[in-house]
Amino acid sequence: MNKLVVVLVIIIVILGIVSEFLFFQLNAVQGLNSELRGQNAEIQTQLDELQIHNDELENQITELQNQNSELQNQISEQETQLGKYTNLVKITEFTIKPGFNPFIGVMCQNSANVTIENLGVNDVEGLTLTIEHSSWEEVAETYNLDVLHSGEKREVRGNVFSACGYTGRVTVTLKLGNVTIDEYIVPRFPNTN
Repeated sequence: MNKLVVVLVIIIVILGIVSEFLFFQLNAVQGLNSELRGQNAEIQTQLDELQIHNDELENQITELQNQNSELQNQISEQETQLGKYTNLVKITEFTIKPGFNPFIGVMCQNSANVTIENLGVNDVEGLTLTIEHSSWEEVAETYNLDVLHSGEKREVRGNVFSACGYTGRVTVTLKLGNVTIDEYIVPRFPNTN
């Protein structure tokens, strides 16, 4: 019976040691589990923040796509408007009266006649006509043409200012707003006969 008591005591001691070991292991696992839950919570918070940021970026992308679409529509409308006029309003004639006409110092002035015609079915508003000589572009003459009615032909009398004795290019430019719709170039215009 003594043997039985000794065996029982040994079993109880072993069970105590094993249970203590298991208890420490359980505490370690619970501590690790708590740490992993904390890390998981941090990761979830970061994921939530990233999702919010992603949603904001998607909203910005949508806004930019809408703005781009709106700008493309505006461009299309402007191209349509411009298409009504581009090849329908033309410079049909350009003449310069050559000669030596000193104006001020070394600047010469020559008379110019430009004929433009609206060959389209729509009136055109906002046209400007510019006459310039390559030797003195800063004194180019610009004329606002107001409304040019459908079928209307208009002669504009102006001047070409240039450096006396300088042979250069004369350019007549017809614009609708900021867009050039026709241009006439005299590659060599002498200022003297």
